[in-house]
Amino acid sequence: MRHSLFTPLFTAATVKNLFNLSSFLTRRDEWAGSADADAVYRLFADPAVARYYDLATFDDPAQARELVAGFQQRFERRIGLRWALALKTEPDALVGTCGYNIWVRPARRGLLGYDLVRAHWGRGLMTEALTAVLDYGFHAMDLNRVEALTL
Repeated sequence: MRHSLFTPLFTAATVKNLFNLSSFLTRRDEWAGSADADAVYRLFADPAVARYYDLATFDDPAQARELVAGFQQRFERRIGLRWALALKTEPDALVGTCGYNIWVRPARRGLLGYDLVRAHWGRGLMTEALTAVLDYGFHAMDLNRVEALTL
């Protein structure tokens, strides 16, 4: 189904129901402010994580607050959609993020991004999350192209 530029795709139900996976869940319909910003700061203060991202390693918690605010602003403007990821066994502990940093609706194109706490690398968790994100992009967002940058 093709969506017009005004079709509301970012409803609480569609966002919340994205992750019906064995390992991950959506944390909540919105980012949790300072709690998530603190976790994002710890995530990007790790040089090994930041190495594969288009940001310098964080050295100030304000950088994380700005990043989380940017995720939320893109969501509110309907030009991006980023999920906070947590293990089902620890639903309040953010372990990564993933989603569409940029959504160009007229072109039906999305720019994919993701990050994960290093302790969880190599376990297939992001593969599992991205499978759901890509499915959501191609079906609910009606994307015909997904791009990702590699560094």
